[in-house]
Amino acid sequence: MRDHASKPGIQLADLSVADLGAGFRSGAFSPVDALESAFARVDAFRGHVTALGFQDRETSRAMAEAAARRFLKNSTLGPL
Repeated sequence: MRDHASKPGIQLADLSVADLGAGFRSGAFSPVDALESAFARVDAFRGHVTALGFQDRETSRAMAEAAARRFLKNSTLGPL
């Protein structure tokens, strides 16, 4: 994984899927961390961009928490 997350100005929402997967597997950050970064990005553009639709944040968080538990157990659903 490239060391994007430690560079100033680089957020988890900036990372590729491959880099996110590597970070999840290494324990550098969790799916919940990545989700919160994505939510922050959406919120930063709210009011400026009107192309963002419905978000079910409660379900998204529950799914991210379940994914984080799977990464801790090394029992992910796929390679990413």
